Amino acid sequence: MHTFSALVLLLSALFYGKEIYKMKKKKASVLKLILLLLLIFAVVCIIYVNIYYHAEDVSDALTSSDTVTVAQFSDGWFFDGSGENSALIFYPGAKVEASAYAPLMHMFSESGIDCFLVKMPCNLAFLGSGKAENIMEKDKIEKIENFAVRFWGSASLI
Repeated sequence: MHTFSALVLLLSALFYGKEIYKMKKKKASVLKLILLLLLIFAVVCIIYVNIYYHAEDVSDALTSSDTVTVAQFSDGWFFDGSGENSALIFYPGAKVEASAYAPLMHMFSESGIDCFLVKMPCNLAFLGSGKAENIMEKDKIEKIENFAVRFWGSASLI
């Protein structure tokens, strides 16, 4: 019985060997094509996230003044103005450097709304959608516990 099954395997290998080889070659070609497409997609994504609006002339807004104290932390900046009971956690627009919004946050802080300006990974807000919760949970700035009103603002799709 073993001899018969060995003979069947030998004959099938002789007759179907070329077809099996062609199938393996086709699968290898498809795999190479998929890997090439993934590589192209990765390169396009890297190029896409590195082309963004760069902030210009915001150094004054990122430094403390007589009315606003600016503190930098790992997730962005805190603009501490005259406000004692309200805060804004601001997510920057997609493909816009976060510091570009510093003059706006400085202006809000001068008018009584303390602001958190949050840095986003790759300048895309949807990649850092939980950062506001991190700011509130980790008590980056102890003052946030005393705020009666907390706002979330965004110039992006999150």
